Amino acid sequence: MEYSLFLSKNHKIYGCLLKLSYLLLLIWETASELLFGKSILIIKIIPIIVCLKGILYLNTYMLQWGLITLHLYLLEGIVSFTSSQYPFNLFGGVTLCITIMTYMFSLLYLKPYKKYQKQQKQHKK
Repeated sequence: MEYSLFLSKNHKIYGCLLKLSYLLLLIWETASELLFGKSILIIKIIPIIVCLKGILYLNTYMLQWGLITLHLYLLEGIVSFTSSQYPFNLFGGVTLCITIMTYMFSLLYLKPYKKYQKQQKQHKK
């Protein structure tokens, strides 16, 4: 069966939103670190930069690695949202929202690919 049969009408929209959300996450992490301290800026943006080329070209392998790295930002957002004082917990909340949005778009974009791979495994048996 052809891969294009698994694609939804909104697949291109999900791809564009996915690219934008990753870029937004990169910009947000850079801006928040520049405002509040440059000590761990490189450590926080390296996982996004490593995956960025593959994400911009919507390479499914790199998108799956991007999903793994999103867990780091999700955890960081949860910790800073729940344990920081008033102005800083808002930055954690924004990080958390951007990460959840990016995670959702990643899953929506990769869903047809996963369906196709599953069906190809069944045909090989």
